[in-house]
Amino acid sequence: MSGCATVRSRAWGLVLAALLLLAAGAGMHADAQALPAGTGTGMYVIVGGTFSEFQSDYGKKDIPGGGIFVDTNLDWRWGLETEARRIQYPRQTTLLTGPRWSFRAKGLVPYVKVLVGGGRFDFPYGY
Repeated sequence: MSGCATVRSRAWGLVLAALLLLAAGAGMHADAQALPAGTGTGMYVIVGGTFSEFQSDYGKKDIPGGGIFVDTNLDWRWGLETEARRIQYPRQTTLLTGPRWSFRAKGLVPYVKVLVGGGRFDFPYGY
């Protein structure tokens, strides 16, 4: 009988210790989320692609094209944007890059961008 009483007293001791830890932890305040940043989104890079298809009135020909873009933000207000596009017929290729200024950090973000670059247009029929 003495072995059984020792196991019971040890079990009650563990239950009592667990209840004390639970009671002590219940009185503490614990945050599960990090505090929000006070300065905005910070630096980031976005890479994406585009596809378009037009129907020409001249010759009723479909004109497919595609492009890629890279948008790099140094902070929430200033960024650099680069775009490259290519259309198959008549062959048109453009590469543009320039700064971008945002007016708000969150929600609907209006912005202005000024792109400079170059392009190539191959005229059909040797024009």
